[in-house]
Amino acid sequence: MSDLRAVDTSGIFEVDIYDPETLLYTGIFFSVLGQDSEKFQKKKRAQEKKRLARISKGGFRGASLPSAEEVEQDNIELLAECVVAWGKRAGKDGTPAKNTINLYDVEMPCTLENVTAVFNGIKAPGEYNYIKEQIDKAMGDRANFIKA
Repeated sequence: MSDLRAVDTSGIFEVDIYDPETLLYTGIFFSVLGQDSEKFQKKKRAQEKKRLARISKGGFRGASLPSAEEVEQDNIELLAECVVAWGKRAGKDGTPAKNTINLYDVEMPCTLENVTAVFNGIKAPGEYNYIKEQIDKAMGDRANFIKA
């Protein structure tokens, strides 16, 4: 490809989620936007403006930097904002595909609130870090979003 303007990395990528212990595919997927998408960029700019406003409000000596927890929560919110769908693929045993995921016997549709809850952990903080990390890694790889 000789024309760089023809490279478009703003599409959607489906991330297949793997169990971190067995390395087997769980049948669950997340459809995500990448870091070049308008949604990602808009959320990131809003977070940066919030940080800058906070720093400038406190002045040079009174500026309070965000805590590690605040930075982590911003990252979770940024990732969650870019999840546009999730679901369970049809099983080889004939189980039908679903556009929800089942956690603790609750069918959860893909909403910003539900995605954020999963990334924060439903019953314990970090409970689903392996999902969040797989999403983060996939979103950070622009090659995943190049349209063929």
